[in-house]
Parts: sequence; structure tokens; C-alpha cells
Amino acid sequence: MDFSRRGLFGAASLAAAGLGVAAAYASVSAFRLANPIDMPVGATVAINMPVLAFSLVLAVVTVLLFGLFPAWRVSRVDPQTVAAHGVAFLRGLRQAGVAATAKHFPGLGRVTGNTDLTAGVADPVTAPGDPYLGSFQAAIDAGVPFVMVSLASYPRIDPRHLAVFSSRTMRTLLRQQMHFGGVIISDDMGAAAAVASLSPAARAISFLNAGGDMILSDSLPAAATMDTAVLAKMKRDPAFRSDVDSAVMHILVAKQTYGLLPCSAS
Repeated sequence: MDFSRRGLFGAASLAAAGLGVAAAYASVSAFRLANPIDMPVGATVAINMPVLAFSLVLAVVTVLLFGLFPAWRVSRVDPQTVAAHGVAFLRGLRQAGVAATAKHFPGLGRVTGNTDLTAGVADPVTAPGDPYLGSFQAAIDAGVPFVMVSLASYPRIDPRHLAVFSSRTMRTLLRQQMHFGGVIISDDMGAAAAVASLSPAARAISFLNAGGDMILSDSLPAAATMDTAVLAKMKRDPAFRSDVDSAVMHILVAKQTYGLLPCSAS
């Protein structure tokens, strides 16, 4: 949630608090009109001002501390700060034996939609050499083993394809220009709305053809369909089989690095 939406949420929260106070006063007034003041119950009904003041202060502080202030900080974070914190986190994970993933390449900070729920999500700003790519470059230079590619489109990088189906994004930008040698993994291609217009088979083959390595699918039936399609194309297309072999080698190297291969060389 960006700063403007956090601001609207905070304003709505404070407005709701104000409406609550007004409703309380109206309720007390209505009760007193319905019950004469000389009745014991009518004389004791009133708004507890210390409690009201505490509630209003608590509401304001909560909105500021947990809504507006975090959003303000996030909206002003520069790529260098993100890179430094990201690399520190990456190194901590590595020390614990956990393989980190830098995502969602080449970035979702300038989009407003959610590719899991919406098609046509686009970033019209990010281009090769963009300063916002600096955090990814820092992670690559620090040896991040996985980079997840976004399901959004980036017209200034590739006007014809989503990033996850873009050779310009994965082979040219990520591999050649940014020198990433690890595993390129997709975002969810099994159930995400961003790729729902394509069959599961077409999604898998397009991703691998464009230079991807590992497919992520939230849907088991979609994953099974992808598996069948990839194996069938490998049998009839030597060039595609070579691409898949290269992808498998990237994955095996990552597994070996983290001690996940089931056997060792004899």
C-alpha cells in the first residue's frame, strides 16, 4: 500500500473516530430526552470525558505510528538503502543455509495492480539502466542464487511481452547486462490472473523459450499440464531441449551449493 492510499486510510480512520464521538453525543442526548433528568438513570448517563480523550489520542497515535509514518518512510526509501538492507538480509539467510530470491524482477514498485488478481499490470517507467534496478544488481553482485521474474509488463524494456515471457528481460537484461548466472524462477503461473489468457502449456513453453529456468505454479493440475507439454516439446525440438537442459543445470548448481543434491561424485 503506497503513501497516498495509507493517507486515505488514515483520514478515513480518523473520520470514523469523529463520527463515533458525534454518535455518542447524539445517543446521550436522545436518552436524556426520553428519560427525565429527575429519574436516577437519566442523571447518571453521560460521556466519560477522560475515556473519550484517551480513545481519541490512541486513535490518532495508532494511525500515525502504524499507518502514515511507515508509509512515509517506505515512500522515501532510495535504491541504495534498499540494496544495503537487502544484501544484509541475503547474507544472513546464506549463513543460516537458506537460499534467497530477489524479486519481482525488474520491480513492482511502480505498479498499482496485483498480478495474482489482475491482468494488464504495467510499469511504464522502468527501463534498462534504471536506478531502481540497483537493488537487484547489488543482490546479484552479492551472489543471490535465485531471481524471480514479474508477471507485469515493462514497455520500455519489452513492449510486446510480459517480463516472464520476455527474452529481452531475462536473457538480455538479467543475464547479459546484469551478469546473473543463477536460477531464473517465475512468479506463479498456475493461477495468476496476469497469465490466465494463455493455456498452462503455452505459459511454460514461453517462459522456458525466453530464458527462464524454474516454473512456480500454485495449481497442481496446471503444473501437470505444463510438465506434459514441456516433455513433449523437448522430444520434437532439439533447440528447446537444449534450453531446458541449461535450465536444469542452473537448478542443479543451486541445489549443490546448498547441499541439496541426493548424491555426490565418486
